[in-house]
Amino acid sequence: YAQAQVNVASMHADGLVSPIVWVDVESYRVAPWSTSKTGNKAVLDGVLRGYRAAGLTVGVYSNPHLWNGVVGSARYSLPEWCTAGPMPKATAQTRCTDPSFQGGRAVLAQWTTKAMDFDLTCPGYSTPSALVAYFHKY
Repeated sequence: YAQAQVNVASMHADGLVSPIVWVDVESYRVAPWSTSKTGNKAVLDGVLRGYRAAGLTVGVYSNPHLWNGVVGSARYSLPEWCTAGPMPKATAQTRCTDPSFQGGRAVLAQWTTKAMDFDLTCPGYSTPSALVAYFHKY
């Protein structure tokens, strides 16, 4: 909760506006989540509560493998930004229609190379109203 509050304060101080905040749920070697999925879920619950208390819409960035490794079978039904990792664009496109990892709908899909991350909007999310709901043009 406190982490979300600090982030929201930083966003406001810098004049950043976003219709949605994407919470990254993936394992890291440098700053890993704990080995307790229950504990990790409690942290995630607090972060989500903090953003919602600030009036922000929240989505999650992950994929089934990463999600399960961090928080297990937790379900939130939030919008999803699904990563395919170092796979071809065609694999990322399948993330748009793959089963949800936490009960939400895929809005964005991502694939990576050694040098870059690439994203695409999933079908149905390139309309003017969807773009306004998920993106802010700077």
